[in-house]
Amino acid sequence: MESYAWRWLCARGTGTRGALNHLVAIITFLFSFLSRKAGDIVQAVFGWSVSALFGKLPRKQNLLVTGALVLSLAWPFFVVGTFYPKLANWAIAMAPLHDWIGETAMRGIWIGLAVITPMIVGLLVHFAAPNAKGNKLSAMLHGYPLALGFFAATVVVLITVPIVKVASLVRGWSEEHVYLQPQQGEYEDVLAALAEASGRAGFPPKVDDVPGYMVIATTIMRTMAKGAVSAFVGDKLRRVTSDGVQMYLYPGDMLMRGKSAKLAHIRAMFSRTKLDSHAYLVEHEDAKHVQDELQLLNKILDARGADDAAETVMRFRNLYQEMMRLDIPYEQWAILESMARRFERRLLGMHVVSVDAMPLDVEADASRANNGDPNASAPAAMRVVGATRH
Repeated sequence: MESYAWRWLCARGTGTRGALNHLVAIITFLFSFLSRKAGDIVQAVFGWSVSALFGKLPRKQNLLVTGALVLSLAWPFFVVGTFYPKLANWAIAMAPLHDWIGETAMRGIWIGLAVITPMIVGLLVHFAAPNAKGNKLSAMLHGYPLALGFFAATVVVLITVPIVKVASLVRGWSEEHVYLQPQQGEYEDVLAALAEASGRAGFPPKVDDVPGYMVIATTIMRTMAKGAVSAFVGDKLRRVTSDGVQMYLYPGDMLMRGKSAKLAHIRAMFSRTKLDSHAYLVEHEDAKHVQDELQLLNKILDARGADDAAETVMRFRNLYQEMMRLDIPYEQWAILESMARRFERRLLGMHVVSVDAMPLDVEADASRANNGDPNASAPAAMRVVGATRH
């Protein structure tokens, strides 16, 4: 019995031959479209996998870990190839290479790949882990259980992540990764600060463990990796939730999921907490140095108060000048500026300085110019051309 689609194609063309031509054209277009998008799809899938397992990693670490995941997914096919070279060849290469170079040679190739691939996985993770311990030989040997763990974890993620993302779309939620690296031993303090930010934004928070289905993959990976991924995966992943908001805290990243307006409101409240005392909010090493120095100045102020105020203010001004010379992205510079202004307000609140002698305001802001004239207190290089007094 002819289908409606086939009758429609016949009507559009010149009989059966025309219908076949139309059908071939449609199939060709679909294959061409999918081949062009295949790279984007694969990249997105592996991006989701890395984010779900480790959070958002710095560029170099992300590249190394993604490479390890790709090799781990290919490794089982290499193992199959040692026993069934023809099958593995067709599955991976999509070409009958065994007919060209012989089955014995193909088996040797697959054996070599099956042996070497986990070692490369171990080395990639070793180089990606900050302050990696152990030598390279140990990392290569640990690559075998690590590759198996990566494979199993990635398979689980490829099933669970699309489900979670679809659920978020149905709710109208968005997802944001925020760089947040808890200091050693201060994971719970960071959670408390996030909960405080949520409360200040008007959303009563709850701190609890991440649901079981979201940690199946990381549990498998952590068990098989034997500490190799401890720099990326914590012993226990926890979250802060409220009505329409979820915040998942990784060792080097935070995933915020929920309504965009609520997420923005909570992020705005970060500066009202002591989050920067317990975690790095900036990624660049030079920016981290400035954040460390600001926290040191806060501790000095806590201990000494107004004593040695002149020295504290001088150190603060010097640090700010150092910060002004940093070559870092705008977002990180804005975060450091906010931290510096918070410390400045502390100095003012403790009467270490007066309103007329704010440490960082060598030149007044444009809005504070005399009589509304933007040139009144601005240096020559900053004066507005054509501005007049009113």
